[in-house]
Amino acid sequence: MTNFCGWAGRALNVDLSKGQIKVLPLSIDFALKHLGGRGFATAILYDRVGPDIEPLSPNNIVAISSGVLSGTLSPGACRTDIVSKSSESGIFGRSNLGGFFGPELKWAGYDLIVLSGQSKKPVYLRIEDDLIELRDAGHLWGKDTWTTQSLIRQELGDRNIKTLKIGPAGENGVGAANVVGDIGRSASKGGIGAILGSKKLKAITVRGRRGIKIAKPKELLTYTRALWERFKSDPMYETHVKYGRNSWVGDQVMKLGGNWFPNLSAQGLQQQYKRMLSCSGCALHCGHFYRIENGNYKGTTGHGIEGNCQIFGAQSFKVDDSGFICHYNTLCNKLGLDLDMPASALGCFMRVYKDGLISRDESDGFELKPGNPEMVLAMVRKMAYNEGFGKILNAYPNHVAEKFGRGIEMYVSLSKGKSGGRNGFSSSIKATLAHNVATRGWDHLTGSPTIETPNRQPQMTNEILERLGRERYGDPKFFTDCNWNFHPKYALRVWEQENAYAMRDLTGSCNAVGPSPLFVEGLKMADYAHLIAAVTGVDFKVEDLVKAAERELLLERAFNAREGIRRVDDLPYPYQWLLKKGEHHPGYAYDKLPMSLEEYGRLLDEYYLLRGCDTLTGIPTRAKLEKVGLNNVSHDLNERGILG
Repeated sequence: MTNFCGWAGRALNVDLSKGQIKVLPLSIDFALKHLGGRGFATAILYDRVGPDIEPLSPNNIVAISSGVLSGTLSPGACRTDIVSKSSESGIFGRSNLGGFFGPELKWAGYDLIVLSGQSKKPVYLRIEDDLIELRDAGHLWGKDTWTTQSLIRQELGDRNIKTLKIGPAGENGVGAANVVGDIGRSASKGGIGAILGSKKLKAITVRGRRGIKIAKPKELLTYTRALWERFKSDPMYETHVKYGRNSWVGDQVMKLGGNWFPNLSAQGLQQQYKRMLSCSGCALHCGHFYRIENGNYKGTTGHGIEGNCQIFGAQSFKVDDSGFICHYNTLCNKLGLDLDMPASALGCFMRVYKDGLISRDESDGFELKPGNPEMVLAMVRKMAYNEGFGKILNAYPNHVAEKFGRGIEMYVSLSKGKSGGRNGFSSSIKATLAHNVATRGWDHLTGSPTIETPNRQPQMTNEILERLGRERYGDPKFFTDCNWNFHPKYALRVWEQENAYAMRDLTGSCNAVGPSPLFVEGLKMADYAHLIAAVTGVDFKVEDLVKAAERELLLERAFNAREGIRRVDDLPYPYQWLLKKGEHHPGYAYDKLPMSLEEYGRLLDEYYLLRGCDTLTGIPTRAKLEKVGLNNVSHDLNERGILG
């Protein structure tokens, strides 16, 4: 479509059962309504996957899309969204990764890939501009993700090919299987690796030389330069550049029960870094290449250590060894396994083991105790290959009660069928709300109020937070008090953050430059409006973008409503409410429940009113759906008897 600016204007529809590939035009109306990335993929999922389709059915789809700004000079515009019905939870499944795949897909001339069906034999999808083909992947099946990428690049004779691929975890149908881009960028939520494994799709490769047509290139360049100058003057910039994605994890999270884990702090991990890495078109280079020079894990290489690795090393594994946590990260990436899941599942079973509900004989001869790195690595392999005790760990959290029993449900952390941290509680009441109302289950990446975390780096001072509190919410203590007390604007904070995160994903932008703890002043809606106008030539007002963000979030909630998700699923794990505020709970990291159901429910009501959902059910209202242009969704839910 030659009249498109910003968007490539084409979509790929791949039927793996028939081996058919179709190139379809993208309508301008669809592009303007859903923008791209998460928006394109979710709209296709809603239309094609109803409640009668199982996650591992050939009729389930996987939709892959880059955002409207992806592949341009816009800061951090490198992200790719992957959406499907989740094999983990059976509801809305979505994941996102950085790197180079999304921009390369746009440069090849495509905004969207839709995968359906199920191949009879392992294949991989090759995209090189107008050359699109399914190739045999029998020789790649069983290989780890790093080896797979290396072999494909050798086979096609191009070291610059960008890839998405699954590892052994995806091939074995493990619910926590992810999709890995390059060697250290992963789309890890939703169990999408298992869905691709069921479709016998080992990998997707892309090479693009078409480029992207920009409506106002001079304006884009000028505005982008101004944004980078703003970022460089930010108090958090130097910390972020030096420590990367670990910079959001401050010292407090490394101090648990009087224990100090200095080697897992941002400063401790920094000792293993050899050079900085960036995703496509980004000057932040928050990724770091590491190589372990000494100790038990000498020779380990990789990149992409996230803050979760630090937190798990301290809270779940209690192994104060940066070499180990780097090795753990590399192993999970090679095997194609979400690194959150071994930590969550093992963290649960360590508490179960401590309380005498499981014996060493049942856990393949391993003592499930903290401080044992070799046990952790062995269990990661067992999970990826679905062997031995790994099968029990892979049943966590949804099916572990039926497979294991013994009252383990009181130890499980569960949110909409997905593993949740700290049994449904975060660092404050507003963060707890954000994590639990997330449409894909417990989630710190789709609306969590993050700059007010007590685990922040010292550069995020109380003085800065007090200024922001006064400016944004008329309360200097709004950000400094990470507490469990109701505040009339806490729900507003979550609503605004969700909208900002949604716009980040619709544009293909990175959290590092958006509404995150990494910057005091990241990208705002007004910035997105300027950037989209320069790239596409279409003038969006801020209120138009807020409406687009709301449309996306309501569409996801509508998808979940068809799957039976209701208000109760937006609560912290229901078993916890058997106990009262302040009482002991075996699965809660801070030992005692910090608030009551009534306190949380009051905040949830406020959130529903802002989001446009019925306060009794959590389902989007007919009026709100139609206000944001989702009349077809309103009609669908009404026909199914879901709307009140």
